[in-house]
Amino acid sequence: MPETEMILLVLAVCLLAWLAWQAGRMLACLARIEARLSEVSVPAEPSSHENASARPSSGGLFESFLDEDPARRSLPKNEQFAAFREWRKDKGLSWSSGK
Repeated sequence: MPETEMILLVLAVCLLAWLAWQAGRMLACLARIEARLSEVSVPAEPSSHENASARPSSGGLFESFLDEDPARRSLPKNEQFAAFREWRKDKGLSWSSGK
C-alpha cells in the first residue's frame, strides 16, 4: 500500500506543478492583452446632451399631437391613441386610404 500512496502523491504534486505553470502562462497572456489594450486610444463618447440633439425626438408626431392640446395627456392611453389616429387622418398623415 505505501507504494501506491507514494505514486498518488507524486502524481498529485506533478498535477499541481502543471496547474501552477498553466496559471502563470495565463497571467502572462492576460498581462500582454492588458498592455495592448492600454496602448489603444478609445475615442471619447459624446455626452448625452450631444446624443439628444443629434437624433430626432423619440416621440415624433405623437409628441406633437400631445403638445397641441395639453388636455390630451390626461386621457387614458387607448383614448390618446384613438385620438392620435383620427388626428393623423385629419392631417393626411395616415397610410390608410381614408375609407
